[in-house]
Amino acid sequence: MTWIRLGQLTAETRSVADVARLAGAAPTASNNKAMTGQYSYRGSSAAFGLALGAPAVALRCAAFINHNTGLGSNLSGVLRFTVGDAEIGWQYRESDNNFLLAAGYASGTATPHYPAPNVLAGGFSTADVWRHVALMAYLAPSGGFVAAWLDGVQVLGWTGDTRVYASNSTTPLTWLSGAYLLGGGWNLSVYGDDFYCDVWEGADAPLMACPSSRRFLPAFPNGAGATAQWTPNSGANWQAVDEAPPDSETTYVKATVAGLRDSYSFSDIAVPADYTVRAVIPTAFARRTDAAVGSTLKLVSKKDAAVSQSAEKVLPVAYNHVWERFPTQPDGSPWDEAAVNASEFGIESSGVYA
Repeated sequence: MTWIRLGQLTAETRSVADVARLAGAAPTASNNKAMTGQYSYRGSSAAFGLALGAPAVALRCAAFINHNTGLGSNLSGVLRFTVGDAEIGWQYRESDNNFLLAAGYASGTATPHYPAPNVLAGGFSTADVWRHVALMAYLAPSGGFVAAWLDGVQVLGWTGDTRVYASNSTTPLTWLSGAYLLGGGWNLSVYGDDFYCDVWEGADAPLMACPSSRRFLPAFPNGAGATAQWTPNSGANWQAVDEAPPDSETTYVKATVAGLRDSYSFSDIAVPADYTVRAVIPTAFARRTDAAVGSTLKLVSKKDAAVSQSAEKVLPVAYNHVWERFPTQPDGSPWDEAAVNASEFGIESSGVYA
């Protein structure tokens, strides 16, 4: 009975390889502005986010957004969940500065369903301000809910029978399949940062509460750790994996047997005021070289003599991000800024090698 992290997106790697999107152009990594670090995602016509591997009855997601829009006639996306062939979407209408909650279609019709009254968006119309947005949905024939929060204050809500219908269908949809940010017709440029999505695992209903304003502080390898057992194609091991954006086959480390570990020191983080470290998320941009061979990867966290390892991660054939969320130090104690900066993180080869 808990929330499990589906994934998180940060533009600091300047890669969109792990970004799922709905119809339209992909976002780009931009250094025009950022909530955390130096880069954010500049939105395009497509909503972007994370797709589920298996459907869920409850999701929550959150992000920071910043727009340069002026009042126009467009209807723009803030956050949305896909529900089969329909969506639950938090929308912003520029013409009258209103928030709307859309939820598929009225049963048996092609008329969009708006189950909650529109509300004035207030100062949301002000350009060039980072704002925290969050959306949560629990689909059920009774006792369900959908809620949206702006800077921690609930602005939209729908309770009761929260099942959704596709166009011209009388069959209720009861499974959420993805979480997405932005998209639609923003009048001018819009940016998103620090996006994450959690999946509810449990038979009971989750508590309706605003998802936290998580921030994802970037850090990249800046030196050798205690172990360097993988083989670099050039230079030192850490120098082969320190670049952003990832350069694919230009520099890399490679393992040809299981049980090899590389660990690296990282640039220091500085935790913002009023925030605490909830987890460290080592992320590798990796692939296997043979689709027929079950090569896997473990992510590693090391502090002094204590080491934590993730479960084996299935590697894609094409490069993509592989990650693990470590909520505590390897010895089980909570993280803080000093502990993160004194730790090493890395990778270990596992599974089958030809």
